Amino acid sequence: MSKSLHFFFLLLVVVQYSAFAQPSFYISVDFKFFENDKPLTPKEFDKKYIIINASKHKNKQPNYHFNPTNKTFSVGGSVVYNDLVIDIVQQKDTMQLVFKTKGGTRKQFAIEHLSFKEGTFFIEEEKLTRLDIQNSKSNYYNALLTSISDQTFQQKQNLLLKEINKQKLKYGIDDDDFLPKKEIELIEISGLKDHKILTTYRNYLVKKNFLDLPEHDRMENGKVIYAPDNRFKIFLFKGESCGANCHTFYNSFLHFNLDKKYPTVVETNFFPIDNIIQMDESNYIVFHSGYDGGGIYFEEHYVATIITLDKNKIKIGKFSLSNMHQSNKNESEIRITSRQSELEDGSPFGMKFNPQNKMVEYQYFIINQNTGDKRRYSGKLIYENGIFRWLSKSG
Repeated sequence: MSKSLHFFFLLLVVVQYSAFAQPSFYISVDFKFFENDKPLTPKEFDKKYIIINASKHKNKQPNYHFNPTNKTFSVGGSVVYNDLVIDIVQQKDTMQLVFKTKGGTRKQFAIEHLSFKEGTFFIEEEKLTRLDIQNSKSNYYNALLTSISDQTFQQKQNLLLKEINKQKLKYGIDDDDFLPKKEIELIEISGLKDHKILTTYRNYLVKKNFLDLPEHDRMENGKVIYAPDNRFKIFLFKGESCGANCHTFYNSFLHFNLDKKYPTVVETNFFPIDNIIQMDESNYIVFHSGYDGGGIYFEEHYVATIITLDKNKIKIGKFSLSNMHQSNKNESEIRITSRQSELEDGSPFGMKFNPQNKMVEYQYFIINQNTGDKRRYSGKLIYENGIFRWLSKSG
């Protein structure tokens, strides 16, 4: 990680989530900030860095105190929940400091020598000489593991469980593996070359989907598809599990912020990708289609998904309703599905896109399970500014 003086730093003070609100209390943090082993003065700090108070949601300088005698900065804020979290951001890289306040019993922290290192650090001691920046990844991952309780696994929306699963995905760790890790074991998949990423993801998915890889189960090697301007890429895998019937399924991972040493990863649900069309500077349409399921539940899908890149964040379209014909709202994803039984008579089914007028047309059929009647649904939507707007529909 380069520590060039030309890098741009942001200091954000944010509050971590907790299950129940508590009375607010003030937490202060004193630290000397070093760059290349040189302590920074206020003039140097103000020239090269911006401190943002995240609670203000504005790029304004908050109040901080500098002690010229010992060259110490003091930053603080009121905390409503348990812990104080400070993020130091260097361009797109973040150093996160989590000060464990123990419910407000610790209200003042001090770090004698603080220098930038990407990663997250849990700070239990009220006074530290230095952080153990050589073990940033394992420090964070193992601290998460020690916070797990039986109740954690009973709450699907538990923030701790979500973060642990996010870390497991980042390093390709098996869902059932809860052993502490050494720093050397935590290798971020997104920082590898494409061929190595494909191999690592495949091994990860084999462990995730199968107890082992028996003769009748298989996970294909996978493919990588880039956006037209190379701002993101999608790793796509097809799996098949066979028992009485064979079940086909897909797993995918989208990487963006590709200019970072470790790009950001989002686990996605794409079928085989037919095309990615860039609509403007920020918006793309991913057209993907495929078969999944097995036996009597074998289904064919056609999907058009809008992806929006906004600075360092991404928004992936999602269609929330079960049936297209029930919706009158603007959509961020168009998804049509037909079961094999609905296609046996050769009824036309599908979706097409006209890049000249930016119009999507589709049609599909649904069989009434009570009467056996087949009903046709069709419609037209036009792409406008990151959404699909309805033009017409029938059925």
